[in-house]
Amino acid sequence: MENVERDSQTYAIIGEEAQIINNLKATGLKRFLLINFGDHQLSYKRFVV
Repeated sequence: MENVERDSQTYAIIGEEAQIINNLKATGLKRFLLINFGDHQLSYKRFVV
């Protein structure tokens, strides 16, 4: 199973990052990739639990 989230914000809010980590722990997944298409340049943030 893969989780993909598209976020048009330039930066993820700290609370959203905490929510991503909590969701990873709850689902048992180990990795999550947050991809930002809202900037002039593609950016991403990798979460590993």
